[in-house]
Amino acid sequence: MRMFLIGLLVLNLIYFFWQVGKQKEEVAVQTVLARGSAQVPLLVRLNEVDNPPSVNSPVPQELVLPDEPESPPTVAVMQGRYCYTLGPFTSEEMMLKTKHQLVASGISADSRENKERKQRGYWVYLPSYPSREEALAVSRELAANGLQDYFIINDNKNKHAISLGLFSKKAGSQRRVRNVAAMGFEPKIKVRYREQTVYWLDFETVEQNNSVMGITDSRNQAVEQLARHCS
Repeated sequence: MRMFLIGLLVLNLIYFFWQVGKQKEEVAVQTVLARGSAQVPLLVRLNEVDNPPSVNSPVPQELVLPDEPESPPTVAVMQGRYCYTLGPFTSEEMMLKTKHQLVASGISADSRENKERKQRGYWVYLPSYPSREEALAVSRELAANGLQDYFIINDNKNKHAISLGLFSKKAGSQRRVRNVAAMGFEPKIKVRYREQTVYWLDFETVEQNNSVMGITDSRNQAVEQLARHCS
């Protein structure tokens, strides 16, 4: 019985060393395995770790990652340009004050000025007479009919003419013409003008219809914000 146990132990040891040697041989063989006739070294994918490929397994192709799509070039977006003019200002002082208000609000403005012909009113008159004596005789006749606000002009352009009044509205001048015509005269109406310097502010924004009237203190009802072409 003792000899039987010793023999069984010896057989187990022999089997154990035989298995260890066989595993080493398999590992050694795997390290030199080649795929195909070109002796390509065995490549093992990650998904083949638990199931190693054989010698005749196809050689894995080079892994080619798809090219990442190129980002489109960044295009600088031009902001909108909207240009306006503020005016007219009849006072340079008020124009400069408004300009400072715009600058304080972050809006740069350029000022400019020009001469404008403004209507002053309607002048009613009797055309020039040949002499001052004749003009005096007519003025006495006007006074006899109750007309008091008149005077004889002495300048070279309208010498010996009789001024019958300057009216801001056309209706007033027409009434005067009818009254004097009823006295037997032929008065005339002439529109009078005066030259005046006016001022404008040109500015640019990035917002359409961006009104600046709320941030200015022009106190001038004639001042408007007008759209213009950007230069």
